[in-house]
Amino acid sequence: MHPDPKTGAIDRNIGRRIRAKRMELDISVPFMADEIGVSVAVLQEFEAGTLRVSALALWLISGFLRVPVTFFFHGPHYDLSLDQQAEARGSFVRANRNAKTRLSLIHAEIDTAGKPTLPS
Repeated sequence: MHPDPKTGAIDRNIGRRIRAKRMELDISVPFMADEIGVSVAVLQEFEAGTLRVSALALWLISGFLRVPVTFFFHGPHYDLSLDQQAEARGSFVRANRNAKTRLSLIHAEIDTAGKPTLPS
C-alpha cells in the first residue's frame, strides 16, 4: 500500500496506536472490523495510516478498545520530528484552504441562485 498524499505523519501515528492496542488485546482484524462496522481492508488502511480515520470512526474504535480518544494522540509513537510537525501543519492548512474555497463556492451559488446548491 502506498500512503495517500492526503494522509501524513499524524495519520500513521494514530494507525500505529490502533494496531498496537488491538494486538495488545489479542483482537483479530476481522473481528474488530466487524464490531466497528468497517471492512477488513478499511481497518488495515487505518492501521497503516494510508486512510485518514474520521472522528466518528476514531470514537467507535476508542470505545471498542476501551481507551479514551486522547489515547491516539500521545505516547511514544506520537513524538513527531520537526519535519513531521511541519508536514502535519501543511496538510491542515491545505485542507482548511480547500474547505474555505468550497464554502465560498457554496455561498456564491446561494447569492446568485437565491437557494443553496452544492457544487459538483
